[in-house]
Amino acid sequence: MPPPMTSPIYRQRARLRVSKACDRCRSQKIKCSGTFPCTTCLKHKRECIYNQPGMGLSKNGEGSMPNGPPTILNAQMEKELPYLTKTDDKTYIRHLENRLQYLESRLSYDGSQIYSSMRDGETEKEETNLFLNPSSKWRYSHRNQVLLVDSLCKTIFETLSPENKAKVQLPRPQYFGWNLSGTHYLGNDELPEPPFVKLPNTMEFYTDYFFREINQLYALVHEPVFIQQLATYLEMADNSERTSQARLFEAMWYLMVALSIRFTEFEKKRDLSLEALEMEEKMFRYAYRVVSILSFQWESFELIQCWLLITLYLRITHRQTSCFYSLGYAVTMAKAMGISRDSSRHRLLGTPYEEIKAHRVFWVLFTFERLIGLQNGRYGLIGQDEVEIPFPSYDFTAEKTRDNWITLPSLALIHIAKLATFVHTSRSEKLDLVKYQQINKELVGLNAWLNTNGFSINELFNAPDEKISSLVKSQVMLHYYDLVLCIHGKILFNFVGSRIATPGLKIEMVLDSCKNILSVLAKVHKANLLFVPWHLTLMLLFNVGVILLVLINAGLYLPTARSLYFQTTQLLLVLKRANVKSSDNKVLIKRRFKMSEECLWALKTTSKMVTLRFEQDLQNFAAIGTDPGSSEVNQATFDQYGFVKETEDEFKEVSRTGKRRKTEEVVQPVENVPHHAYADFFPMTGTNSDKSEFNEEPLPGDPSYVKADTASAGIYNNLLWFDRWFDSNLDNESNMPPPSASTATSSSDI
Repeated sequence: MPPPMTSPIYRQRARLRVSKACDRCRSQKIKCSGTFPCTTCLKHKRECIYNQPGMGLSKNGEGSMPNGPPTILNAQMEKELPYLTKTDDKTYIRHLENRLQYLESRLSYDGSQIYSSMRDGETEKEETNLFLNPSSKWRYSHRNQVLLVDSLCKTIFETLSPENKAKVQLPRPQYFGWNLSGTHYLGNDELPEPPFVKLPNTMEFYTDYFFREINQLYALVHEPVFIQQLATYLEMADNSERTSQARLFEAMWYLMVALSIRFTEFEKKRDLSLEALEMEEKMFRYAYRVVSILSFQWESFELIQCWLLITLYLRITHRQTSCFYSLGYAVTMAKAMGISRDSSRHRLLGTPYEEIKAHRVFWVLFTFERLIGLQNGRYGLIGQDEVEIPFPSYDFTAEKTRDNWITLPSLALIHIAKLATFVHTSRSEKLDLVKYQQINKELVGLNAWLNTNGFSINELFNAPDEKISSLVKSQVMLHYYDLVLCIHGKILFNFVGSRIATPGLKIEMVLDSCKNILSVLAKVHKANLLFVPWHLTLMLLFNVGVILLVLINAGLYLPTARSLYFQTTQLLLVLKRANVKSSDNKVLIKRRFKMSEECLWALKTTSKMVTLRFEQDLQNFAAIGTDPGSSEVNQATFDQYGFVKETEDEFKEVSRTGKRRKTEEVVQPVENVPHHAYADFFPMTGTNSDKSEFNEEPLPGDPSYVKADTASAGIYNNLLWFDRWFDSNLDNESNMPPPSASTATSSSDI
């Protein structure tokens, strides 16, 4: 938007006289504007240098700048603006660019003195893209010397005649001269042979289950392409001389099948096959060995996909350390290949599908890193400044058009991971109110989008979707509620002995998330799918149980918290009592989910400590005394409020039944209440002649004053109530009336 007509830049002023020109304008003997950078250097994109004493400009040739780094800090120079007409917008834009370059020069003003400027007459060409390795693999490097020999040979090769071209061969693109090893070069490990597996179902069954119940959540593997590759692999399966690429594809397939075996076997309530689980472990260890060996030799998208499959498997079956270790391998390889970099900076190697694949693999990696980082509390593997590719929008139709690989649940997880970035990138555990308001707005918007696109809790398992499993949708919602707990759950530390400033945090969102988590898991249990080993089930049940105990201990939302805590313990008992039985109904393993027993023990230990605390407080109150005695002390006569003293029989009835008998209340008119105490607050020290000055309005204490203004009457009544505390007749403290219910401070106001 151009500046207003009244702006100083539109005012015509006298022509400035330049006291010193920049080095380039002076050497070429051309007109110099005297600014830094000057107009000529700015136009030709040259470095503007003032190296001679007296550099600067002024209105009359005076006030030149001292020798040294380019400086334009004097007040006169700061006020200078180019002379523009009303229609000279281009010059104004050039002026803004000039000011921007000036600010940059202030940050690194000595660069023009350390490094020599470009020679006059040199022409600038488009920057050559030196970041991508010209080999067949998707790699990038900032060391341009690596590509120099390749560019040199190609340039010379193009100038040779066909006869001479036949005499030479271009060097293979590689990193030449990495080290001096050779006499005893460390060789590659031999790939292991695949194990013999005998499964209850066919490999095709487990492959189909993977794409239907697991891959939908992340869109890690492109199903149509994988099925085509699988057909090619099966045709060459008998070939003993399989390539490394074929062995890598086999390892990926084995990882997918291993995950499917785990899910299908654990889903069973009885007749779980331990033999199948043993085959699953063999397949995983074989695939892990192959991926580890090949990761020492080269980089590829398929290796990143395999490391993510390994991460998912370990997240379900093993420790935090191993899961984070495999995820770190995937992140390191992705950074080495630069798949998060802006694709416009890369030279596309191969088909456009390669670019789509790079983006898809990165967003899966981004989702894993952000969400698993929330779950184990470790952040920082992928910096936000490293993400240069455009972020997917909420428009699934548009995203599906550009990338037919993506699924609706995977798009939802990407946006959940995006909000998790607020937690990942915070430099401290304390965020300001504006940041929390921004986060809450994003959470509400994402929740509305989830409900609109079929992830609503009410629709889970009620309206079956042929394309997306309800169990997959439930995992999306559990991830969302886990994010809410990670953000707003910090407020709970204020109820366990800590003091944390929590502007913008809402305990209501924590309670609603706990309620919704239990609702989702109840639906999963009703569908007989609670035993499916999704990793959030047990973790969220335990976290919800702890949160509810905190609320119960603090006396907050007691009816709701007690009810939800009972539901939590019941679901944990279902997991704890689950066992492994054979086909003849014989118990093989007493505890199917050992960690559920640990979680339930920790919750019951905590609840026992809460109970002991309540019992101890009850004993302390009993020692102090809890018998209030007669309620007569609570029966005060407030004439101005219309209460009358009850008879002794009425007091006995109240003590016996706890209810007051309805009686006709006698209300004393306000006009008959003495107002002598009012004069204590507003003493009338004047004479009758003084009062005559205010005879237009009634004075305080006059009955007509109370009748005239209802609001004033309310204030007057309050003052009459306070008068009881200052009445000289109430010199005995025991006779002082207690504050009324309307003025007493309630516990909720503290």
